[in-house]
Amino acid sequence: MFQFHYLLDELTCLENVLTPVLISKGEANAAETARAIALLERVGLADQLHKHPDTMSGGQNHRCAIIRALANQPKIVLADEPTGNLDSRSGDEVFNIMREMNRENGVAFIMVTHDDRLAQEADRIVMIEDGWVHAVDKHEHRRKLLSSLKEA
Repeated sequence: MFQFHYLLDELTCLENVLTPVLISKGEANAAETARAIALLERVGLADQLHKHPDTMSGGQNHRCAIIRALANQPKIVLADEPTGNLDSRSGDEVFNIMREMNRENGVAFIMVTHDDRLAQEADRIVMIEDGWVHAVDKHEHRRKLLSSLKEA
């Protein structure tokens, strides 16, 4: 998943979601299509199945892109600033969908973000600082963040 959704404007929402299946298998069978539709319905896109990305909102496009990322039932999804181009409400919706998919389908999301608020909602934080990678105690990170905000 990218910061921008990169949906193909020539394809409908449903066709965009099925693209990874089409690339890997040549065609989508009835079960794969039904699964894609069910996932799109679950994220509130039931009325957008046959619409093109340029007629949908940014949040709708991101939700479509999340479902596209899940089309082949991956174990891991890499997400580069998945909420970076969204307002806070749409960003929260996208993150909540990712959490639901993690909890219900066991999909691991590895997310890069500069949004401390979003990072605090993650199950685990790994920071890269001055070229070093280290795990972070979420509670200690939160205390430091709050302390720096108070000083500002």
